[in-house]
Amino acid sequence: MGRHSDYGNGMYRKIQEIMERLESVEKKLKDEKKEHKEDVCCLNDKIKGMEKRWKIKTARSASLQMKTNG
Repeated sequence: MGRHSDYGNGMYRKIQEIMERLESVEKKLKDEKKEHKEDVCCLNDKIKGMEKRWKIKTARSASLQMKTNG
């Protein structure tokens, strides 16, 4: 009976170790996902700002062309 008990205890310890590693990996993945989401939001804000500046420059350019051609 001693061998089976040692085997069972050993397996239980291995499972505990694996579960701890899995929890660690899941936490890292969750943190990275949050960071990526923040990065995407930041990039989207930068894109919106660039689009606004582009529209302003395009409008100014069109206005100048109309004045010089008009």
